[in-house]
Amino acid sequence: MKIKIEFLNDTEFKIVTMRGEEFVGHLTVRPAKTDEEKNMVIEKISYAFDISDTCSQAFGFIQTLAVEPIMLGLMFDTIVSPIEAQRKRIGSRLRELRESKGMTARELAFLCRIDPANISKIESGKHAAGLDILNRIAYFLDAEVQINPKPVEGNCQQSKYYRIYENMQ
Repeated sequence: MKIKIEFLNDTEFKIVTMRGEEFVGHLTVRPAKTDEEKNMVIEKISYAFDISDTCSQAFGFIQTLAVEPIMLGLMFDTIVSPIEAQRKRIGSRLRELRESKGMTARELAFLCRIDPANISKIESGKHAAGLDILNRIAYFLDAEVQINPKPVEGNCQQSKYYRIYENMQ
């Protein structure tokens, strides 16, 4: 799983996954003051995500890799969950489509028969729209709602589910 890691200061760093999930890591025992220490932390965390299929699995590996004194007591906070990331991605795309049509949020809301404030909340990822509303919005934006398989790298997680399904047959 590919990620981006950026140190915010000597004790905090931000991880962003390719799916838009965001986490903040905290070095609670000892700060990473030098570039060498920061690079070591980035290497260990990147490695854990590279060999993992899920964030939970990566965090488990990170705990086992935390043998360096600087990595002891490492803690993580979720900033953007997978669901929030999806809402933001969908909302951003809806706004992009609406603006490309030269339509205001108020005009789209009128056509869809929903409150203009809800359009704003959906576009900003603060409100989860149901399938009926998404279909209505998509209709007036000359678009369609689709469900696509998520990109998978290396050890294909989908194949695990397929093997389970095949064994059930």
